[in-house]
This record gives sequence, structure tokens and C-alpha cells, in this order.
Amino acid sequence: MVWGDGNPLAFTLDRADLWDLRLDRALMDHPDYNYARLRRLISERRFEEVRELFEARQARDNPPGPTKISIGRAEIQIGTATRYECCLDIDKGVVEGSLPTETGEHGLRILVHRNRNLLCVRVSRLPRGAEMVLVPLADTTESLAKLGHPRPQAVVEAKRQLVLQQIPDGPSYAICWNRTGPDFLMAVEAGASCEEEALGIEVLSPPAKEVHEKLVPYHLTEHKALCLCAGKLLDDSHRHPNHLMPIHPAMDLTIEGGREIRAIIRASVDHYLSLGRYR
Repeated sequence: MVWGDGNPLAFTLDRADLWDLRLDRALMDHPDYNYARLRRLISERRFEEVRELFEARQARDNPPGPTKISIGRAEIQIGTATRYECCLDIDKGVVEGSLPTETGEHGLRILVHRNRNLLCVRVSRLPRGAEMVLVPLADTTESLAKLGHPRPQAVVEAKRQLVLQQIPDGPSYAICWNRTGPDFLMAVEAGASCEEEALGIEVLSPPAKEVHEKLVPYHLTEHKALCLCAGKLLDDSHRHPNHLMPIHPAMDLTIEGGREIRAIIRASVDHYLSLGRYR
């Protein structure tokens, strides 16, 4: 996600497969921790017991996970913009525009590579000394710092920087980027060990492939556009085009899939764009 007024220009970094799954299962093994007990307590209006059994105990024993985690954010100090003139071209997947500041007008072109976890940023008239820096997860919010992840390991070279982060009892991930511009490239890889990504692994594990083969076909309109569900097409502009997830980020439908898949992608994107900007 691209945001900020230029002081700084910020990029929230994320991967859908990064989770902290640590959990004290003793709570779930409690004999009263079940749906029947919940219904009975609510019917008897014993709401304090509901909060204690199903909420307070969870917060005490598992602060604050299991939880989805982000990687943190990247920042570039350009200067406070006097106005914001950027937009997202959904068809191309590119953010373009400019950030006028007191020192001049800075052109922006930002995209994420369609096949790689690679953020690409170009800033024209980059201020002297401006660099891309990484703000780690624990430094973004106090609540995420409570996860207690080890501090990331950093390797700093003349023009590049590498950061390695381990998720306790989970995968590790690595971020590598060039600190100076005007062209910035930031790559993110993750796995049980980061070496797995470097060596190359299957996108879907065998169990995941088995589940994928059992999924029902996507629901389409007569014009081949993706639906929200059977017989229900998105009929109003919205900032969450969940029905387009097979195209991105799931990448289950790609232009390499053949003429029929390309027709579905084109019809779906055209329909979404026809609804106008989200309100």
C-alpha cells in the first residue's frame, strides 16, 4: 500500500502467508469452551461469564496472537507535498503521479512485479541524500511489538541493505533493497528458511494442490466476468474487490492460462472499472 504526504512517502509491506500462529490451546481444551455453553450463557444473560470465558481469558493467555502480521513499511523522505496528484491504474497495476513540494515537483511511478515479490519505485528529482529505509514490524505499532519477535538482523553494504527476520515457531523472511535512487527495488522472500525461496519451491504444497483440485469452478456471468458468488455480480463500486482475488493476489488466473482465462481477466477488470472509483 502506498501512502503518506511525502514526509515520508510510505509503503506498507505484506505477504499473505506471514502469520504468527503461536497459541496456548489450553483455553480451547476447557470443557466450557464450546458453542453450546456460549448459547446457554447468552440465553441466561450471563454476559460477564461470556466475556471472561471467550474473550478475557484468550487475551490474557495469548496476547496478541495468533495473528496476521505485516513486514513493516518502507519510507522515502521527499518533503511535505503541497498537493497530492497520484492515482492507481488498476488495469496496469501502476501508481503514477507527482508530489509537488517547496523544492520542486517529484514524479512517481510505483508498481509491484506481477510474478515476483518485488516493489519497484521511481522518483524523479529525488532530493539529495534521500534514501529508502525500512521500519521493522515491531517499530510500527505497540501492539505488534508485544509479539516479542527477535530483532531483525541487518547486513548493510555500500548501496544495498538486507534484513532477515525470524517469526518464532514459524517461517523467516528477508527484505533486500537499494537505499539510493532515483530507482528503488525492494525484494521480499519467505519460507521455512529463506534459502527455500532462493532454491525454488512449488507454489502449492501437495496437500494444497489436492484441495485446489476439489474447489468448484469460479462463478461467471454470461460475459465471463467473475461474480461475488453464484448469480451475484458486484453492482456497486467498492474499495474491496474480493471477487478479483483469483487474479490478484492469488494468481490462480493469469494471462499464461490461455485465451479463455485471458477473456475472464479482461471481462472482470473491465466490469470493475466500469463501476467507477469506489465511494
